[in-house]
Amino acid sequence: VKLARHLKVLVALLISTSLVFSQLETVAADVITVETGYPTEGLEDLIWATEYLGYENPGELQKAGVEVLRFLLVAIAQATGDDCESNLGEGLDPTGPNLYKTVWNEQEVDALNWVSDYYCLSESQAQMLGGSVLTFLAGIDASLNEGDVAKVDSTETVESNNTETVTNETPNIGPIQLGVSTGIDSAKLSWETTEEFQQEGTEFTIRYRQTYPAPYELIAEPKIPGEILFMSDRDGDWELYTVNADGTGLNQITDNEVDDWSGVYSPDGTKIAFDA
Repeated sequence: VKLARHLKVLVALLISTSLVFSQLETVAADVITVETGYPTEGLEDLIWATEYLGYENPGELQKAGVEVLRFLLVAIAQATGDDCESNLGEGLDPTGPNLYKTVWNEQEVDALNWVSDYYCLSESQAQMLGGSVLTFLAGIDASLNEGDVAKVDSTETVESNNTETVTNETPNIGPIQLGVSTGIDSAKLSWETTEEFQQEGTEFTIRYRQTYPAPYELIAEPKIPGEILFMSDRDGDWELYTVNADGTGLNQITDNEVDDWSGVYSPDGTKIAFDA
């Protein structure tokens, strides 16, 4: 119990430190932009951590992560020299299809250079390491505080007819029986809900992975009545789409070279808000 309490305090301190770094005012100065590409596998964890910690985008998350990492190494571990022997670069491939840019000014870039030199990484790899550190800390913080929005609700596991496991996340106000029947390249979902779920404005989030890793990882959000808003990476970055519940009427909402995600309908269903 004491260990868990100390761990909770430490994680909270590190999370708070990362937020302090992100809120510091900076003076006008020359800036550099560093781009890091993440693989699609595990991307939703990065996006979740970004939202959980309150950052505008993963680019800001990875910057704060680099600054927190330098703080840990310099102020806590009092590290000197380098740790190139750890070969962290072997597990950090920043050439994935999901690109995030971070802007550093003259004062901030010292942290990026320090971490890069200490672990003998490229700047892009250092940013990926920073993003991974904060994603990990966010997961611990959510678990200790039971605040992981992806896990706090009770869950059911349903086996589909191709042995694939589908997790059905359900709030505590009533059970939802999710039925899944899969074909070669499609899945049909059906469910029955309680009266509380049938009220106007109710939203569902369904995650389905066709294969592992999925060629197109989908995060779908049906909006009553019948139209589904989802995000999908089909051209190297995340775009928003809508489709009718019966699979007809596919409509691409966004089309650009940046990631568009976390789309939500307005209360009247006429507009879509999203992060980019």
